Formats: sequence, C-alpha cells, structure tokens
Amino acid sequence: MPFVNQSRNMGGTLVSPETLGGDHETFYTIAPNGYKIHTFLNSGQFTYIASGTTPISGDILTIAGGGSGGNAGGGGAGGMVTQTLTIVPGIYNIEVGAGGTIPAAGFNSFTNITGETVAIGGGTAGGAGGSGAGGGVNGQWGAGTAGQGNNGGAGVNCGAATGGGGGGGRSTAGAGANGFSGCPGCGGCNGGGSGVGGNGLANSLRLNSAVTYAGGGGGGGGNTRGNSGESAGGTGGGGMPGSSPGVADGGENLGGGAHGSGSGSNPGNGGRGIVVIRVPFPLE
Repeated sequence: MPFVNQSRNMGGTLVSPETLGGDHETFYTIAPNGYKIHTFLNSGQFTYIASGTTPISGDILTIAGGGSGGNAGGGGAGGMVTQTLTIVPGIYNIEVGAGGTIPAAGFNSFTNITGETVAIGGGTAGGAGGSGAGGGVNGQWGAGTAGQGNNGGAGVNCGAATGGGGGGGRSTAGAGANGFSGCPGCGGCNGGGSGVGGNGLANSLRLNSAVTYAGGGGGGGGNTRGNSGESAGGTGGGGMPGSSPGVADGGENLGGGAHGSGSGSNPGNGGRGIVVIRVPFPLE
C-alpha cells in the first residue's frame, strides 16, 4: 500500500504540487492541456507532493510481462490495461512485471493506486494469463483475461510431430495450428504447421504517438513433409521464429509473448512490461 503524506509543508510555507518518478519524465501538449508523463521501464516509485490531500487525475497504461514460449505453443502477451484513477498525495511503489523465463508465465504489473485493475502476466505452455498461451502437444490453449487480452490458439499433434498454437495478443486471439494428415502407423504424419501470435494494441499515452504493445508469440512447427513451418509473432512484440536470446524472445517493455519451440526455433523468454502515468502539467 502507498505511504500518503498528509498536509506537507516546509516552515509554514505551502509546497508547490509536483509529481516525480520513473525512468523517464517527458512532456507534451494536447491543446489546450499540458501533460507530464512518467514512464517506468523498471519497478520504482511514483511520488505526488502537495499540501493537504488535494487529489489529481492520472491516465495510466499498465502492461504485464509476457509469457515464455512452451513446447511448440507461443507465449501469451502480458495483460494490457488503460485506466483513469484519482491520485492523492503520497509515495506509490510501482511494479513493472518481468517477462517469464522458460518455463514461467509473465509477472503482473501494478501501481498500488487505489481502485486500479492489476495487469496479469501472460500465460505459458497452454496456460491462462493476461493473454493465454498457445497449445502444444496436448492441444490445450490458455484463456485470456477479459479486458486485458485474448485466448491462445489450439495446438495439434501427430506422433512425434507437434504444431503449436499462437499466443494470444491484446487485440486478437492466437491462431490455432494447422492439422496433420496421415498417422504414425499408416505411412507417417504429413503437413501440419503452427499458428501466428495474436496482434497487440496501439496506444499513444507515452509518446503522444501510437506504439503497439502486447503481441502474442508465434507457434513452433513440426518437421514433417508439407509442413507450413514456424509462425510469426503478433504485432507489438510477439516472439518470432529463431533463437533465444534473440528474435524468439518477446519484445522488451512491450509485454510481448515469446515464440514456442519448433524445428527451427528454441523457446524464448517473455518481454518485460511497462507502466506509464500521465498527469496534468502544470499542477495548480
């Protein structure tokens, strides 16, 4: 819980209201209003200093860490939440959720400001999360959290070959993997493939220009004749076919889900989330 300063003053002089904190403090104007933007790429503290208990309104973007890639299934994107909250003077511990390292789900992001909705970490290995992970060997996909993300896509399996579903993203669900033909005992498995990661969602709160966050990781494809291969991650930091560390990892500070394992990829780690707090400037 935050520590709240009540009636702060210095030597009887009222303190000018001010907000502090974050890895970056920037400013922009949407006429006629000016804003100060506090961007947290890592966990830290946000401080609102004012005399008495006068509240301000803050527009907040909270994105959790993305899930790691599973056995073929892509990791789910971290939950993405936009909300407007009333902030009273005090010090708030801001938590920026880390991406999941194999085989973990992503971690939650939150501000400790009263009334907030916590952003839920992305799922892994067919599990639920802010956005759900794509399915692998057993086909099971993970559910997304309403208002934060979408479901992962189903996986498929034929003998030793597996096609992974894509991880869910903020805008769209992960795609299911293409089915195989044949069977292990009747001439072998043919075809199949994987599912693309769900797309993320654009938001302009941080820069006053659109940035896309919270894309799901692409699914890994099995190595069979006629296989459509590995699939791309969704827009907004979804992990791509390749190696980890590298393109298979979810986008850092985008909350991207990681790519699943496959014939040309090793599973990646999820991308760290972000917290952005926009307040009026100057404060009066």
